[in-house]
Amino acid sequence: MESLENEAIPRKKSKLTYSELYKPPTNEELTNLHETTSMFGSNLVKLQIKEILAEISISKKQRLLIDDYLHSLHDVIMAVPSREQTTLNDHRWLGNVRFPFVENPRRVKGNMIFMAPVDIKVVGSYQLDTGLNQHVDVDLLIVMSQACMQEKDIMNQRYFRKRASYLAYIADYLHGNDLVSKVNFSYFCDETMKPVVHVTPHDPLKHITIRLHARPEVDFKLERFLPSKNNVRWNWFHESKDEEPFHPTPHYNNLMLMDQLMEPHLTLLHQSSKDFPEFKNAIKLIKTWLHQRELNKGFGCFSGFIASMLLHHLLTINKINNTMSSFQIVRNFFQFIATSDWKTHGIGTNNETILKEFHDHHEVVFVDGEGRINFCAGMPALLYDLVRHEAESSLTALDSPQGFNVVFIVCKPKLLKQLRVSIDRKLADTGGQYITSMITSMSDALVHGLGHRVVLCGVRTHSYKQWSINENPPTWYQVSTCLSFGLNLNEDFAFDQLEKGPSADSAEATKFRDFWGEVSELRRFKDGSVCESVLWGVGGREVPTHVCKHVLLRNCGIPPSALSFSTNQVEDLITLPRKRIQYGKVIGYSGTGDEVVTTATRSYNELARTLRDLKTLPLTITHVQGVSPVLRNTEVYPTPPFETIRVVRTIEVGGVKREIPVPGEPCPAFTQPIQVQCSLEGSGSWPQDPHALRRLKAAFHIAIVDELKPLFPCVTSQSYIDLIKDGFVFRISMVYPREVVVLQTHRTKEGMVRVRDTKESIELEKNIVKLPQLSSLLQGVHQRFHSFGRCCRVTKRWINSMMLSGHINDEVVDLLCSFIYLSPSPYNTPGSAQVGFLRFLHFVSTFDFNSTPVVVDFNDELTNEDINHIHTHFLTNRTSLPPISIMNNKDRLASPWSTSGPSKIILRRMKDLARISLVKMEGQISGADKDINFKTILNPSLSAYDVIIRLKSQWLPRRFESEQYKPLKRNNTDCSNVCNDCLPVVNFDPMQLYIDDLKASFSELAMFFYDTNGGCLVGVLWKPTAFQPKPFNASSSSCILQQDGNVVPDVPSVIEDFKILGDGLVDSIDLISNKWKI
Repeated sequence: MESLENEAIPRKKSKLTYSELYKPPTNEELTNLHETTSMFGSNLVKLQIKEILAEISISKKQRLLIDDYLHSLHDVIMAVPSREQTTLNDHRWLGNVRFPFVENPRRVKGNMIFMAPVDIKVVGSYQLDTGLNQHVDVDLLIVMSQACMQEKDIMNQRYFRKRASYLAYIADYLHGNDLVSKVNFSYFCDETMKPVVHVTPHDPLKHITIRLHARPEVDFKLERFLPSKNNVRWNWFHESKDEEPFHPTPHYNNLMLMDQLMEPHLTLLHQSSKDFPEFKNAIKLIKTWLHQRELNKGFGCFSGFIASMLLHHLLTINKINNTMSSFQIVRNFFQFIATSDWKTHGIGTNNETILKEFHDHHEVVFVDGEGRINFCAGMPALLYDLVRHEAESSLTALDSPQGFNVVFIVCKPKLLKQLRVSIDRKLADTGGQYITSMITSMSDALVHGLGHRVVLCGVRTHSYKQWSINENPPTWYQVSTCLSFGLNLNEDFAFDQLEKGPSADSAEATKFRDFWGEVSELRRFKDGSVCESVLWGVGGREVPTHVCKHVLLRNCGIPPSALSFSTNQVEDLITLPRKRIQYGKVIGYSGTGDEVVTTATRSYNELARTLRDLKTLPLTITHVQGVSPVLRNTEVYPTPPFETIRVVRTIEVGGVKREIPVPGEPCPAFTQPIQVQCSLEGSGSWPQDPHALRRLKAAFHIAIVDELKPLFPCVTSQSYIDLIKDGFVFRISMVYPREVVVLQTHRTKEGMVRVRDTKESIELEKNIVKLPQLSSLLQGVHQRFHSFGRCCRVTKRWINSMMLSGHINDEVVDLLCSFIYLSPSPYNTPGSAQVGFLRFLHFVSTFDFNSTPVVVDFNDELTNEDINHIHTHFLTNRTSLPPISIMNNKDRLASPWSTSGPSKIILRRMKDLARISLVKMEGQISGADKDINFKTILNPSLSAYDVIIRLKSQWLPRRFESEQYKPLKRNNTDCSNVCNDCLPVVNFDPMQLYIDDLKASFSELAMFFYDTNGGCLVGVLWKPTAFQPKPFNASSSSCILQQDGNVVPDVPSVIEDFKILGDGLVDSIDLISNKWKI
């Protein structure tokens, strides 16, 4: 009792007083705040780094489990029995295990005796506590007894073959042990002469991998491995008896040093990170950065070890110190890479003699402090250029509001133009790794040949997958990922058909002819100069591909049949082959339709000048604005000029012939008018009544038609004028901006005038105020980025093919594509429609629309404060904003274009479809298929729908846009006959009219999905609440009356109503699911 009485009794926490709540910060809090600002920039970045480090670091609990397992595995390996001596060529003693080394050549001198390991040491990132939790690799270094080694083992691959035999014997011993779940081989750093053993434990450590390395007990003499030394005899490798040339083998020598210097380098890193936890945290962040950009994959990659040694070097030269935060260290890391050039001025030592020797044999030089080994010996120069570019981009991105996410969170896979390589040259230095030996010459040829056509040329090196211990090791051509080159094109010069070379009498002319070969020719230019030049007789966008094929064939001996290109194949989705249909009408266009857009724009500009020059109108037309997607090249299939041999049936309206559909004949091809808005000058005589305003605008339409009739065939209605010029149909409408205010103004019963938004005024403001503004902004984006329009068209074609037409406005798609082009971080701005579309799929499938708005910054007008204000307003008013909220310069606090869609369910489906399509496309690209066919992504899945309505294709005017109609051969269309005296059938689409009727009648019961670009199917999805019993009312049609007086829809009756509404248009209706049954 006494102890209980003395025990402190918890008391209810009292509320803080005003003085306590608002008391000044303490010195400790001020110091904390100052450190956060100086070391991290902001408290948000500090919290983000803390969060990501907690997620990517290996937990203490996991480390305890791994340590216990490593002790057990150590005891098992140390108990491996010895074996008698055998020759290096004899592998029968390995039993069922295949020798994990590609023997090229087969014969080699030397004997092999297996002795138990002298020691086993934990090395690598796990030992330093710099590994990542997402892919835990634990490296064990097995020290081989000196009795296993012989004199001259460093020569002719003898050491590497002994090392492979030693590890193979251990793999055979571990296979079947209760401690091990699986044993595989792999190439360490994708080096075919350095196989390692992969040991996978049982649960709960099945997600980790233990890699077994091996090295001799006594080190070889390091001076034998200078880059200029030869340790692979040419005559032995090529089985020749000629005089030995003693060529240097720098790559082979570097591989020998990797095993010997593994422990000393680990010691250096341990000393650098001792009592410096931010050093380790910085390594983890940099490894995450490398992983997100796939810079740490493949042969010669920028590995986490190279990054760690670079931080050690920066610490040595006082570029970083132990008072810095991990964020500051990472920033200095990016800064150093972006501002240094290891291709011309190597780093790691101040000894210029040593650096020069390494530069003579390697493209990229980063040596250790004593100048013994080049960490970047296998790194291609193009890969180093890519790393520099990414570091420079990341350094810039860190200063942006979303910089942390862009640099460390967003996954940035390299979508490159793929080159599958097949070569025959063999170099002894790489041990028969033929692709490796050709990377440098291929890179030089491509860089020289493309020249100013590219801004950046990068490379993704080949890699090999793991293989079972019972399988033969993969040879040089059995790669899991091919050698790939990626080109960032310079759109100003990339598609030039003429390559101008040096003057014919200059010394460089000979080199130019030697490089280009038979395609080089003398040409006289307008300035009188005679120069060597190359003229590519292909279309502009095909020039880079032909350049690559030619230079690789001539300078590297690689035939075009061994190459695969991923360039603009996705543009096949928006082609509409030109052909003649019934009555001689012509549909389609050549290529992707850019010429149609150019011609339509030229006709529009001429029409705009004509409209502005009208003199007889009471008010002057002050502004003409085209708002049609055709004029900004974002219409999926722009309507070509109306061409026909004859018009079968016409009527005359106001003296103008108009085509009408022929009964019993297929529906005429769809013609979409080009929307044009004309603004009149202000006047105090404009009426303030909405109905009077509409009648006055109709009068203006009549007056304009009277003046335009001598020039163009045109007809008018109350709302617009239809006019044909150069075969294009223009729909002109008069707009009065103050009409929005007129619709907003109403008078109360008390006689007071009030202004408020109405549904009609909001829609009118969107059409006559916001739409012209948006059209101008999008036109500006199209002029800045030539591929923007084609990217929008491909994206819309994909969305429509997924039967999402009508659920996502065209303007929403245009804005999302604009965001990808204007805010491309962490990428560069897309240079082609294919890259833009891939970015769109990745963006839609990964972006968190629920917690983040899409801010499209046209013309770079928004400051960081503006963007932060938009984000704050978005989070405050999230419940009242649409699922996709797109803000821009003109609409900073609202998202007018996405209010009508997509809904949450449509957005979720679009994200899933984007993810699936992205996987399909990346699979074709990474597989380096020669016949890439992206049309497979246009095939929609029908399994999600409850009812499928099939329409008769002959009554669909857009049927020619369907993929099944495109390949049909038609008559030649060489004879062009643009019709300018007859208006075609305009905006007539029975399918859209049928969909509108379905939505008007059954919107509470179901959702309807269709493809407006030639689709003949309508998918029906019952709403979740559609079949819940409801009280009977007068509008309860097609329902079944239940005993309790409530009604539920009668599906057979509803299906019958679908048929009645589409009488003559509907072919059949299939009932897919029965989930509607009660």
